[in-house]
Amino acid sequence: MKTILSIEEILEVIWSKLANSEHQQDFIDFIRLSSTRITHQTEAFARAAALIEVQAPSRFAAAREALTDLANEGQISALLKLGEMYCYGNGATKDVDWAYELYTQAAALGSVVAMVYQGRILDAQGDPRALEVLQSAADLGEVSAYTFIAEIDTSNKLAHYERGAQSSNPYCTYSYAYELLANAEESEKHKHIHLMEKAARMGAPTACTYMGFQHLFGGCGFEIDIKTAKEWFAIGCKYGDLGSLVTMGRQLIKAPEHRTEGLQKLLCASLLGEALAQRELGTMQLWTGQTPEEKAQGVYWLRQAVKQNDTEAMYCLSDALSTGRGTSANPQEAIQLLELGNSLGNSDCQIALGAALMNGVLVEKDCERGHQLFQIAALQGSTWAHYQLGKSYEMGTGVEKNAEKAFECFLVAGKAGYDLAMYCVGMHYLLGIGALKNKAAAVTWLKQAADQGHAAAMHSLAIMLANGDGVKSNPKQAKIWFEKAAALDYPASLRELALIYKEGVGVPEDLDKARQLMARAASLGDEPALEWMDANLPQKPEWLLKLKREPQGASNDDKLE
Repeated sequence: MKTILSIEEILEVIWSKLANSEHQQDFIDFIRLSSTRITHQTEAFARAAALIEVQAPSRFAAAREALTDLANEGQISALLKLGEMYCYGNGATKDVDWAYELYTQAAALGSVVAMVYQGRILDAQGDPRALEVLQSAADLGEVSAYTFIAEIDTSNKLAHYERGAQSSNPYCTYSYAYELLANAEESEKHKHIHLMEKAARMGAPTACTYMGFQHLFGGCGFEIDIKTAKEWFAIGCKYGDLGSLVTMGRQLIKAPEHRTEGLQKLLCASLLGEALAQRELGTMQLWTGQTPEEKAQGVYWLRQAVKQNDTEAMYCLSDALSTGRGTSANPQEAIQLLELGNSLGNSDCQIALGAALMNGVLVEKDCERGHQLFQIAALQGSTWAHYQLGKSYEMGTGVEKNAEKAFECFLVAGKAGYDLAMYCVGMHYLLGIGALKNKAAAVTWLKQAADQGHAAAMHSLAIMLANGDGVKSNPKQAKIWFEKAAALDYPASLRELALIYKEGVGVPEDLDKARQLMARAASLGDEPALEWMDANLPQKPEWLLKLKREPQGASNDDKLE
């Protein structure tokens, strides 16, 4: 009597032909073919990761040949897996017609499941015979067919999903649960979540991810429970589910001690072609990578995401190319990427391109177009764009100066929590530019920006506190803010702090400390500090003499960034 091979045994046959392959795509295709089954998933991911950019011939032809031999012997599971290969293009060149023929052969051998696959192909092609084929499969006892009948006979959709869920197929239980939850009021979802949990425990990868999100954000009657969420995501990761891999990876990289594990999850999702994961992985490796090799890998993954038209990846890769981070600097390609991202509507690309045009960096200066790009990005709600648009109006670059419009733009960005804009709002209120002078409001906005670490705001707030300008005089608090800004190497605060120690205002007089602080401010190019050092330091160090000889550049505050 002939031994009937299971799908798991067919997967072992495939693995035996691929295990020593040097072709990365072989392992990626195997992972997709073994979805919902953990068989060799970890090994396949490891092999795929080790073969990035390695060129070698595929060994899937040998696997297909082995399965074809088994199919010729009447092994239905071999026919089904071959059909899957050709239907989705995993391990074979996509050929839906041949896949349909293989399923026809399996159906002729008595496989009712093959009839379900036939019905799904027909439905995808818009063939009206799909419903008849699926109904025949259901009449022959394959109740999973009802799940796919539901997508055709939508008038009885829920009833079909319910009947399909009576099968042992985890996907069918997931589909029924999802339909119930998607159409339930939030207060009623707790009545159906047990079905999603059942699907997850049956081995539906997407159900595991769904359960993870409910515990992560507190949905469907659950309290927020990070530990349980991670447990569900971990199960989804074992099945190679993209949602679980990306989410788990993004959660883990937040903690330095779990960074490596998080990157590994993102790598798995990246190997499976998930653009979001490729961008996240690329960005993390590029900006936090410890070696040139890791940074170069970051560039590689950003390029993979760009190939899928991920516009955020275009922005990140453009930045790397303009600065030479992780790769050789290539200003021309950097601008090309920003132009592409702009054409696809990405606000970050529009703003970066606009700033380059405004400053004539990497591209010929065109302030008018730069201003227009800021306007387009601002219409999309970008906080950064509103700030840049405000600077454009404030400085009259690409448009006529308009202090009132500048203030309006800064206010929008400031209310959204952007510290640079908060500082600008505060200064406009303080000086009465573009808005009525309001020193109390100025203090409020400068304090908000200062709390976010904006050094210039710290300094301006300290000056107001020191002079009792718009606020009750408080030299002690003023000194604290001067110290915070000085710690960030803000030259004017270093200078003011030096004068406090020189004159002993609220502190013991300390001329040595005053000189040290003033010297630091002078070394950063602060003109008043340079003059003070010139007058109070008889023997001038070489660096000071050099600074005196060289004209100081324009402030960064005069640039759009």
